[in-house]
Amino acid sequence: MTRGGVVETVAARIGSDGLVDVVVAVEPGELPPLPGLLVRGEIQIGTTQEATLVPLEAVLRQGDEQYVVLQDAQGTAHKAEVKVLAASRTQAAIAGELLAGARVVKSGGFNVHDGARLVEEASPNEGKK
Repeated sequence: MTRGGVVETVAARIGSDGLVDVVVAVEPGELPPLPGLLVRGEIQIGTTQEATLVPLEAVLRQGDEQYVVLQDAQGTAHKAEVKVLAASRTQAAIAGELLAGARVVKSGGFNVHDGARLVEEASPNEGKK
């Protein structure tokens, strides 16, 4: 059963379980909700269509600057300033001047300088039979 609703309050802190308490006024349905009923919900906090999804750990911060490190087709690193539009626990929706077809450096980007030659790390299982 799916119902819509409106968020009325949001707790000021994240609980020790990593969750945030939210009070939602649920639209009426065939059966009224019972006090103490456990429910699962999804809250849409916004939508964006002009964004690129990248792994959250690929977004680096230095002071007020947010950026990702990209690898072009020749294997050269390029720092690209971005703006995070939205983020989840694992992904960030970003906007910025990104190179078409470039790959995003997921980890270790802090140690990479503009123009550096990148070599992809081999998978631990690569070459094993």
